Amino acid sequence: LYIQSLADGVSKNPNTTIYENSPVISLEEEGMHDGQKVWKAKTSLGSISSPKVILAVNGLVEKFGYFQNRLMTIFTYSSLSRELTLDESNMLGGSQEWGLTSADAMGSSVRRISGIGGNRILIRNRWSYNPSMEASDSFMNSAANSHDESFKARFPMLEKVSMDYSWGGRLCLSLNNVFAQGEVDEGVYSACCQNGLGTAKGTAIGVITAEKITGTINSLIPDFVDEEAPKKLMPKPFMWFGVNSYMRWKELMAGKEK
Repeated sequence: LYIQSLADGVSKNPNTTIYENSPVISLEEEGMHDGQKVWKAKTSLGSISSPKVILAVNGLVEKFGYFQNRLMTIFTYSSLSRELTLDESNMLGGSQEWGLTSADAMGSSVRRISGIGGNRILIRNRWSYNPSMEASDSFMNSAANSHDESFKARFPMLEKVSMDYSWGGRLCLSLNNVFAQGEVDEGVYSACCQNGLGTAKGTAIGVITAEKITGTINSLIPDFVDEEAPKKLMPKPFMWFGVNSYMRWKELMAGKEK
């Protein structure tokens, strides 16, 4: 709903057009116009040309040839229960909207939500490092089973409640906890790698990038203009083994918090 409302607000500007279901499959130099390099963003059904491009694609910025082998794609996993019946809601009791974050970083986040989609419970736990930027079916199934176990441990009175949806989502991290930002080619700007704080850091780097392009001075710019680049990672096989082994160990250490 937040993204939908944001898009509705932005699209009211007569100078703004939002294209949905049209992923960019390539970004190429088109030539020069009025002394500026022009870029063509191609989709399967058309293209758009512009002298200024902002890449706000998080870890996928590597697919465009920038910050290669400097960003980590970490997946987190969640499951959402089916809608609770009135009897089940009464059995659970308490407020119909709340959220709990684990005392352990690798533990479960649990939320009870109500609204358009009904009265449901969301469980989030499990992590994986996926350099391919795709989550495997086997790990997705493993995460879904983990969510079932976490749900049953916390809500034994709701033993008949099953999960309706399970999914994984990407986080983009850098070793030194910095943005992948700045002008990476003439007229091409990166506003990526929010290090797990998308709402706050994504907003900040978006504002900074837009104001760099327009020449507007903002109090945030001095804090980030000299920020170092993301550090280079070890070869992917070593990273995959090391990061996933570390996260599995941390999940085991989380104990009942998982």
